[in-house]
Amino acid sequence: MSNAIEEVTQLTGEKRLPDLLKNHYQIQVLGAKPMGGVLKLETDQGLFVLKRVRHGEKDRWRMVSELAKHVAKSKPDRTGIPTPVPTTSEQPLFNGYRFSYVLLPWIDANLVSLSQIEDWKRTSRDLAHFHQSTRGFVPTVPYRKYQHTGKWMPEWERSLGQLEIFQMAAKWTDTPTETDQYWLETSAYTKAILENLIGYYQKIGGDKLCKNTVQYGKACHYNLHRHNLLTDARGRTHLVDWNETVLDVRTRDLAKWLLYGYGRTGSRAVLTSILQGYQEIAPLDEAEYPLLYARLLFPEKLLRLLQGIYDQQSISIESAAPDVRRAAYMEEKKTDLLRLFPIIVKEEFNVSIPQLDWLR
Repeated sequence: MSNAIEEVTQLTGEKRLPDLLKNHYQIQVLGAKPMGGVLKLETDQGLFVLKRVRHGEKDRWRMVSELAKHVAKSKPDRTGIPTPVPTTSEQPLFNGYRFSYVLLPWIDANLVSLSQIEDWKRTSRDLAHFHQSTRGFVPTVPYRKYQHTGKWMPEWERSLGQLEIFQMAAKWTDTPTETDQYWLETSAYTKAILENLIGYYQKIGGDKLCKNTVQYGKACHYNLHRHNLLTDARGRTHLVDWNETVLDVRTRDLAKWLLYGYGRTGSRAVLTSILQGYQEIAPLDEAEYPLLYARLLFPEKLLRLLQGIYDQQSISIESAAPDVRRAAYMEEKKTDLLRLFPIIVKEEFNVSIPQLDWLR
C-alpha cells in the first residue's frame, strides 16, 4: 500500500477511498492532509478538497451544486461558491463504504481579514453580491427540507414547545446534572424571549413580509464566520462550508452576520459598517429591518445545543454544562445588541422599527 493510500485510509477509515476517487473522478491520489474538517488532496490532476457529507444531507449538496452553478453564471466575477466536481456519472457526490463524500476544487486563498472597520464593510458588500446572485435561482426539485421562506413562525412555535419539554426533563430527572441545573437557571428567561418573539413576529406579519422580500435573494449560506470566508490574490471573496445552506430570505443571513460581528467585537461601529456596506450594493426595504430584529431575538445557538443534549442526545449531558452556561451568557449579552440595533437603524437610515418594550 502506497503512503498516499495509507494516509487517506487512516484519515477517513475508508480502505478503498483512493480507488473510489479513481473510479468516480479519474484522479490518482498522491497525498492527503487534514485541514479544518476537510481533507486536502494532492492528485495527478491538481489539488482538491474532499468533504464528508453528513447523514441525510445528500440533497443539500445537490442543491448547493445547482446553486453554485447559478451563482457562477449570475455574477461570475463576484463572490464565489466552490462548485462540487461532478463524478463521471455527472453526480455532485459519491458513496463510500462508510460515508458519502463531495469533491470540491481547492481554492488558493487566505482567510479574510476582519481587523479593521473597512474589512467588515467590504465583506458585507460581498455578502450582498452573493444574495443578489441568488435572486433568479430555481432549483430543479423543491428541496422542501431546506425551504424556509415564510416558515419562521412554525419553526419558532415548535421551538417553544421543545423548550418546555427540555425544562421538564431537567426539572424532573432523578439525577440532575450540572447541565440540568444551568439550563433550569436560564430556562424561564429563554422561554420568555421566545414567547415575546412569537408575539412580535405576529404583530409585524413576519411570514408575509418574508414572502414579499424573497425577490431580493433566495438562498442563505447561514454559517458566516471568518473561517468560512476566503479572499484570493485578486481580492475575490469565496464562501466555503455549505453544510447549513437553506433557501430563505437574505435577512436570515444578514442577521447571522450581525450577530457574529457584534459577538466578535462588541462594537457599534462594526454593526453600522455591516449595514452600510451591505446597502452600498443591495439597499434594504424598511420592512426588512423588523425581520432582522426578529432574527436577532431568536435564541438559536442555545436552542440547538439543548436539542443536541435532550432531544437528539448527540451531546453528552455530563460534559455539556460549560457550553450551556456559555450559550446562556451570550443570549443575555445579546440584549445590548437588541437595544442598540433600533438606534443604529434610526440614526443611520432614518427608519423606526417596532421594539419589545422591556428592551428599549
